[in-house]
Amino acid sequence: MIRLRIPIACLLLLLVLLGSAGAAQAQEGDGLTLTAVAGFDGHYKEEQWVPIHVAVANSGEPIEGELRVATGSNPTNNRVVYTSPVSLPTQSDKRVSLYVYVPGFTRDLDLLLVDERGDTVARVEMPLRRLSRQALLYGVVGDEPVALDLLENVTGGRGDAAVAYVGIEQLPEAPAAWNSLDVLIFTNVDSGRLSPAQREALRAWVSLGGQLVVAGGSGWQQTAAAFMEDLPVTPTGSATVDDLPSLSLQLGAPFRDPGPYLVTESNLRAGETLLHEDGLPLLARLAHGRGAIYYLALDPNAAPLLDWAGSEQLWERIVKQLPETPAWTQGPRNSYSAGQAVTRLASLILPSTLWLSLFIFFYVIVIGPVNYLVLRRLGRRELAWLSIPALVIFFSVLAYVTGFRLRGNDVIVNQMAVTFGRVDGEQMHVSSLLGLYSPSRSTYDVRLPSDVLVRPFNRDGGTMSGAGNLQAVERGGDTTLRRVRVDVSGVETFVAESYAPLPAFTGEAALELESSGGRLEVRLQNNDTMTLENAGLLFGSVFAKVGDLAPGESRTVTQTLTTRQAAAVAGLSSTGAAPTFVGAAPLNAFYADLLGTTTFYDDPDVFPRFQLLESLNSYDGSGRVLASQAALFLVG
Repeated sequence: MIRLRIPIACLLLLLVLLGSAGAAQAQEGDGLTLTAVAGFDGHYKEEQWVPIHVAVANSGEPIEGELRVATGSNPTNNRVVYTSPVSLPTQSDKRVSLYVYVPGFTRDLDLLLVDERGDTVARVEMPLRRLSRQALLYGVVGDEPVALDLLENVTGGRGDAAVAYVGIEQLPEAPAAWNSLDVLIFTNVDSGRLSPAQREALRAWVSLGGQLVVAGGSGWQQTAAAFMEDLPVTPTGSATVDDLPSLSLQLGAPFRDPGPYLVTESNLRAGETLLHEDGLPLLARLAHGRGAIYYLALDPNAAPLLDWAGSEQLWERIVKQLPETPAWTQGPRNSYSAGQAVTRLASLILPSTLWLSLFIFFYVIVIGPVNYLVLRRLGRRELAWLSIPALVIFFSVLAYVTGFRLRGNDVIVNQMAVTFGRVDGEQMHVSSLLGLYSPSRSTYDVRLPSDVLVRPFNRDGGTMSGAGNLQAVERGGDTTLRRVRVDVSGVETFVAESYAPLPAFTGEAALELESSGGRLEVRLQNNDTMTLENAGLLFGSVFAKVGDLAPGESRTVTQTLTTRQAAAVAGLSSTGAAPTFVGAAPLNAFYADLLGTTTFYDDPDVFPRFQLLESLNSYDGSGRVLASQAALFLVG
């Protein structure tokens, strides 16, 4: 019998109704210096946000204006302008961050500094290198030159890897802008310079699967300054050793450079030791949610790790811990279904055919027989030429007023959100659909918190990259959608990304495998104030119904697995074949359980939720579940 402990991920579907890469370019002139870099050292991943970090200094005439970046193009109707206001008095020096969503294949972006008259004062071209979502991106933060190009060879089976060298000031303050990074390495840099917003964003990134590596060496104290409470070890000092034979033996490669070597001494505080030398932790790991924080007691830019054949094997130990995240957990991908979900408001639903038929029947009866009988009783049938037009006008006004009131007089922001995190974790990723309804033709400013990244999308197309009717997406103290134009009874749609505290769910799961199949046992506890409705457990191609999980309620769910199911979800087979994938759209077989009904199209409350589920499905293969990870999802 094999008994496995299984991590539990949590996917919540919420419906709420609310009233050369890396080379920075610079332009100088008239006392103005403008420098900018896009992405992480110029790198970014498809379908992810691109951070842009701008440094601008002015020793000339004062300038009041804005920084402006446009993506897409007008001919393809996906042009979006992202802006940030900037005030530049004489002798000023400022740093500004923007976040843009880049559609399609984009090799560079233009940053404009525009004054209050709308004239372009300065322009910078920022090169970009696009990576696929499956590529591996390392970020290296260090004040001294670091040579870690070898990481491009450590792909973790993903086929492609890239290394981005970034300054500590270039780390984003918006959590969703970190999603392109997979591994972040701090070495010989003062991490205490991280702003509070950067620290919170980094913590959220780790909680959702990021791998943070804090390195030792001569500058171990300042490198670990911001992470002391989260490290798996407690550093106590540094020492020189003549040799590290156990490290060389464990990674199967002799050192190129002879000792002595500088090692940071520490005691294991929590987590696990992956590599050690006579009990001294050389590489330790502590899980934080779906991600982890590592402590490397050696300087990766010094002997013995520098230019050592075993370095790639060392980093492979870290990369293999990266969690697989199916695309269907990361938010809507089918924009047509997403648009159907967010624009279907109960107040906008037309009257049924029965009510329309009754209205027409009553209209015909009144304007015909009733009108005739009344006039005949009064003996004034000649007044029909007045009563008929009057009745037509009356019913027309009645139909207009009734229809207008049914459509509603209030501006509505409809929000539907898909959230994903690890049970027992701290943060969850929130992908929100926003629909702005207006009863009349008008223009609005829509304000969101500064850590929310938002863009328009085309709800009628096949992708999420379309543009909406707005002037710009502005990031100042808040994130603001400027001058959103909405037609009469129209709905303008947007998609937003953010992070939020995870609801207080806890749970444990165990899988027992036997020759005749298996048995899955899950214990769940809802410590939150919200009820998780129609919950279920998704395990490969197996779905176990949980039902409603009320605040304070605990539940134990047991599911028997067939031999085939047990082998598939554990990535096992009698032939020793490679790990398999389970399902391109794993939720669609369980809609009735998740929605609590089979009347997806007829129920006005269920239909938007059904379309939200549909928007998560991906039929291009990117939504597959990796069976070998035996990941368990709590869905509700």
